[in-house]
Amino acid sequence: MGLLKKLFGKSDSDALADYQKQAMAGMLGLPSSDGKIVVNHQTALGFSPWWAGLNIISNSIASMPIKLYERTEDGRNEASSNLSHILNRQINSFQNSFDVRKYVQMSASHTGNGYAIIERSNDLEVTGLIPIKPEQVLEATVETYKGYKVLVYTIRIETKGKEKKKVKYLGDDILHVKGLSDDTGIFGLDPIELFRGEIALGKSASQYAEDFFASGGLPLAKAEFIKHISNEDLAHMRRQINEDYVGKTKIATYRKSDMELTYFPNARQSNKDSELVAVKGLSVLEVCRILNLKPHQLADLTKSSYASIEAQGLEFLQYCLLPIMKSWEAEINNKLLTFEERQRGVYAEFLTASLLRADTESRYRSYQIGLNNFLTINEVRKLENLPSIGPAGDEIRVKLNTATPDQIAEESYSSPLLVDTCDRIDRRMAKSKEKDSLIELLKPIVAELKMSEDQQARVIDGYMAFSRPLKDVIREVMYGL
Repeated sequence: MGLLKKLFGKSDSDALADYQKQAMAGMLGLPSSDGKIVVNHQTALGFSPWWAGLNIISNSIASMPIKLYERTEDGRNEASSNLSHILNRQINSFQNSFDVRKYVQMSASHTGNGYAIIERSNDLEVTGLIPIKPEQVLEATVETYKGYKVLVYTIRIETKGKEKKKVKYLGDDILHVKGLSDDTGIFGLDPIELFRGEIALGKSASQYAEDFFASGGLPLAKAEFIKHISNEDLAHMRRQINEDYVGKTKIATYRKSDMELTYFPNARQSNKDSELVAVKGLSVLEVCRILNLKPHQLADLTKSSYASIEAQGLEFLQYCLLPIMKSWEAEINNKLLTFEERQRGVYAEFLTASLLRADTESRYRSYQIGLNNFLTINEVRKLENLPSIGPAGDEIRVKLNTATPDQIAEESYSSPLLVDTCDRIDRRMAKSKEKDSLIELLKPIVAELKMSEDQQARVIDGYMAFSRPLKDVIREVMYGL
């Protein structure tokens, strides 16, 4: 008795044939021989909510620029490094950075692990990243190398002759982005293995709907044959009924007696009673839970509004993308930066502004707030991909109402027009203080300081009553100083 017969109760040839059928069904995304949905890494991609979830996460990570900064005493400056060009433009000699980063993140979200081989020059400077399939990584072990504990990856590489060989890489030469880790902390857990049932439920609902509409929505039927029938005819009729009326789900049952054959489809609920739409909606929510997304990101707008979508977009960045970005930044800082760069305080950081880019009106309002506090005109123009206006655009502008009264008064009195006009009026009025003449002479000052009628009257009365410089009277009336 063969091993397969012990395991499956069948002969070796029959068991092997069943295994091959199951494997082929899995590759093609078809139901297995027992009617159950096969869920693996290949077939899961055919489940639209899962595909959409992987797509939005990997696209978001790939579309955000990765900046290199160097810490300074008064903050930080953008670091000049060839690594920035590799991470954001040409990541290797035959691929751009967007495609590679998208593939690595898709692998990490889909299988739990995303990998890329780090290429280096003779002086250990990074020259590129080569993505590899997760299944190429055979194992990762901690070994002793030159007296230190190091992580070593064993990777299957195809040579030019399509021969496969095992190659060992140090951990520092493999960019490894992973999801929630197992107990070793080396590999990420596989979400397809963990949530196979949830994905199978969604695929089953889609398959049910496909079979229903493929049969033209025909109602359930009953067939009786009052005659003797052989086992061969029974098998043929069963295949014919399944192919013509039942579809892939194989939900018919049969009964044979000496006198009749009766075909009874299993009692099947209507689409309304089975809540097909609700089940498909539930499968979307399950994918959202697994990938930490919001329903509207998978085109489920059942309970969404414009205000809630904006808030949920911030939650997407904070709770879904932020941990992923931190994983990328840690790998870049530890494996792509040189020891000297890390000593200087160089580090990598995702620029999330591109992901949070608002509509034109909201963006301009935020620029206005920044211009009155900490942004320069040239910095705002750079954010809008516009050229600099020169040195004049590098000055910081501050709102006057944030200054003290003394600073505002001093700024007002520094105007050449005000100083010259007050001095001229003082000299003129020293000869003869005439109120009408004072009113006429004050017009330029009233216009510049935007005096009210009450303030103008108080300035005139105060100046006429006391022998004080006009500038001091204005200061007292306007600013209470």
